[in-house]
Amino acid sequence: NNGSPISIYTISVIPAGASATTTGTSILIDNLDNSTSYRFRVVATNAVGDSPPSDLSNIVVPAPTNFTVETEVKSYSNEGQSTTYDIATFNVTSATTSVTSLINWGDGTSSSGEVTLSNLNGVISGTHIYQENGTYTVTVTATTNTGMTTSDIGIIEVFNVDPVVIIEKFTAISQGKLASPRSNFSDVGLLDSHTAEIDWGDGATSTLSIDNSDNSVGGNHLYSNQGDYVITISVTDDDGGTGIATTSVSIIQSNTVVSIPSMPLKTMYLSVVAILLIFCWMVRRQNHI
Repeated sequence: NNGSPISIYTISVIPAGASATTTGTSILIDNLDNSTSYRFRVVATNAVGDSPPSDLSNIVVPAPTNFTVETEVKSYSNEGQSTTYDIATFNVTSATTSVTSLINWGDGTSSSGEVTLSNLNGVISGTHIYQENGTYTVTVTATTNTGMTTSDIGIIEVFNVDPVVIIEKFTAISQGKLASPRSNFSDVGLLDSHTAEIDWGDGATSTLSIDNSDNSVGGNHLYSNQGDYVITISVTDDDGGTGIATTSVSIIQSNTVVSIPSMPLKTMYLSVVAILLIFCWMVRRQNHI
């Protein structure tokens, strides 16, 4: 361009929409994504003006400068539930790198993570069951086939699950007899402890005993009056979660027993003879009239 020296090169980054300038023959461009493909176009500028844009460069995928792993800030699950977590991401500096991982779940157990690698970026996932609700600190460690190791710490929040109560069905009970409902409950929180209560539907309540061998509960109650009552059994775990089941019972009047007095056999014969004599006398009297 009329012998005027080139003073500035402007590099456009596609598709990021960013640009950078240099007066040298090379430039370092920051803040590009390791998983994104980029192309570049150059315009040279001197005192005369701008040159036509260059052709697009070949595709360039930035490589990480070091081996890193990053866990999710926080993940969520329920106690007793098998959950698969995409728990961490990582990047490697070479496409020939392979990675293994170990997950310390924060509840005293560890397991190998499953590694999925695409180009220079990867995901570490793992499946786990927490037996009790709480907040767990999870450590993910990744190791390359070349011996590089890095780790990061994340959090998993595990929520309490309410017990599930099943109660037997009633039809009717005679007044004066004990109502004795039975029920069973289940809880996926295997480390939970429980209390149980029953509302008899007539204003009375009772604390129930729990048979931990089969998670059964039950009680007895005597209703004073006839009628229909709704029985409610509730089971509460040590984290405040409550399961409820209801059934209905009808209290009916007891059957009336009629007692017929007994009569000795001899007395019965004499009574029959007396009745026959009276009948014959009445017939003879009627004939004489």
